[in-house]
Amino acid sequence: MLAEKRFADEVAEKIAAYLPPEYAGAECRPTETVKNNGVRMAAVTIRMPGQKAAPVFYVRPYLEEARAGRPMEGILSEIAEEYRKAASRGLLPEGMDYADYGEVKGCLSVSLVNTAANREQLKGMPHREMEDLSLICRIELPDPDGGGKGAIRVQGWMLEQWGVTEEELFSQAMENARAKEPPVLSDLFAAMDELAGFPGTPENLLAQENPEPGGPMFLLTNQSRVGGASVLAYPGVPEQVERLFPEGCYILPSSVHEVLVVPKASGISPKELGAMVREVNRQAVAKEERLSDRVYAYDREKGRLAQVPESMEKRRDYER
Repeated sequence: MLAEKRFADEVAEKIAAYLPPEYAGAECRPTETVKNNGVRMAAVTIRMPGQKAAPVFYVRPYLEEARAGRPMEGILSEIAEEYRKAASRGLLPEGMDYADYGEVKGCLSVSLVNTAANREQLKGMPHREMEDLSLICRIELPDPDGGGKGAIRVQGWMLEQWGVTEEELFSQAMENARAKEPPVLSDLFAAMDELAGFPGTPENLLAQENPEPGGPMFLLTNQSRVGGASVLAYPGVPEQVERLFPEGCYILPSSVHEVLVVPKASGISPKELGAMVREVNRQAVAKEERLSDRVYAYDREKGRLAQVPESMEKRRDYER
């Protein structure tokens, strides 16, 4: 982290010389952001006078490129060009008054995070605990070019400013999420083929009247596949998924973006599935994108999602 901070200081000091003339008055500052799971990332913000919002450039990938031998001039030129693009298209809706709930509420959504790994941040956030996870609300900031979206996590003081209750907040955020990001359950291998660029669109089993799932594993996410694990908190979705499998199913938290659904009829034990989740988290998932080391199943008697005790290995669970 120290190397990242020093690199951010260097970028902030030198980047102004690479900006186009129309951005000569921009303020370039190093900053640090606490991401999901307490991951700290050094960054640089470039802000024009009077600008409400400014793009944030995380320096970690650029530092890795510099260590690999890329000249600093090339890195600074790329950051300057990315800023030019962001500034020219309007990165954020500058006209929005973030203190006005009437303007903000249409941008609210929800996401799931690991409770223990975000314990300090959650102290100041409205949240709803769900097993070892917590549901939080976000103000989503869409990219006009469709290249992605940023978000601001809703804090407790914002509710006071808006004059709304937590119930109103979560109700609105969930309504928006379900409308804009409906749940999608598809065959895992069909979804992987789509991501690899093969033709065809995987069928959404949750949108069919009489679906007949036949694969060994399935991918559950939202329409954009960004923060898609949050569909587990949509009312009725875990139950709807469970009903597709006569013998029930297990849910594996692949990342904050998606979860895997494994029918119990597959014969894979919860212990094996738990080991699989922990290994994938350690080897293939960036820390800020990890959701949990636990395996879940829908508890039909209690009508909710629950952790599967047989899948746990407490000393090695991610959140510990």
